[in-house]
Amino acid sequence: MKKMAAGGCAVVFITHKMNEVQEVADRVTVLRGGKVSGTMLCRDVHAQELVWLMVGRKVSLNTPHLAHDGCGDEILQLKDVTALNDSGRPGLNSVSLSLRAGQIFGIAGVAGNGQKELAEVLTGLRPVTGGSVEYMGELVTNLPPAELIRRGISYVPEDRLGMGLVPNLDAVENMLLKSYQNPEFSGRWLIDRQAAEARTAELVRQYNVKLAGLNQPVRSMSGGNLQKLLLAREIAGQPKLIVVVYPARGLDVGATEGIHNLLLELRDRGTAILLVSEDLDELMKLSDRVGVMFGGLMAGNFAIEEVDLEEVGLLMMGLFRREEEQIHGDRR
Repeated sequence: MKKMAAGGCAVVFITHKMNEVQEVADRVTVLRGGKVSGTMLCRDVHAQELVWLMVGRKVSLNTPHLAHDGCGDEILQLKDVTALNDSGRPGLNSVSLSLRAGQIFGIAGVAGNGQKELAEVLTGLRPVTGGSVEYMGELVTNLPPAELIRRGISYVPEDRLGMGLVPNLDAVENMLLKSYQNPEFSGRWLIDRQAAEARTAELVRQYNVKLAGLNQPVRSMSGGNLQKLLLAREIAGQPKLIVVVYPARGLDVGATEGIHNLLLELRDRGTAILLVSEDLDELMKLSDRVGVMFGGLMAGNFAIEEVDLEEVGLLMMGLFRREEEQIHGDRR
């Protein structure tokens, strides 16, 4: 983009990321609620001022990891789990991990290194070809998704408006997707629409979801509000384990802060959370343990206080520190 600008091209660059704005742009215009809230030269503005213009309030950009009282009983245990990817090749290679109540286990790694397969194995969407999955002390390997949902496992997938929600259905219908058989909402033959609307309205208020109306298709909602609606539905089932994939991808700083706070509140209520993210800052802020995946392997597993970001970066590239030193030594 800098080369294009230097060559005389006018570049309009749209992003949510403050560091990208300050690194690339000469002038920045901030939009909030469909209106311009400010225009200025980048050299004259601080990141916190941009955030204020974006969300209309102060947002912490460097929140430290919030310690809590500790974790409870073991909720999930994977032992040497293997699974195939969509191409029929190994997607998971003997992955083992343990997750406890009230703990966020962050999964770091470049996309395509087994994170998708891991999430789908845990939610019954992908068959296990080797090893075992234990949940709440019981073997649940290859149980169907409906049974895992019944047992208290929730899933917030990467594709919020393709896999998580149905774009052409309204908020009420999307909230019913996993609970339509609940006696609260279903009679002998028909859905109790009035009860479903009342419950959806309650969740929309509780999670501060902004939408045009309960009966409007959700495709018109913003990414942040779609994510809050999806989380509201999954949390409403009072899960003991929730698998969350890229929860803040594509969201602005205000929406990101809201999603992070929801996850921390859920953790503090004793839910076990498996968090998949490519954003190391996000993982460092939220996680109690961090695992690094590369090539379908669990290349590293660290308590948050033991995390070395340089080592994590090397593991994400499939390199151990001694291998990196050897590479540089060979070059010298």
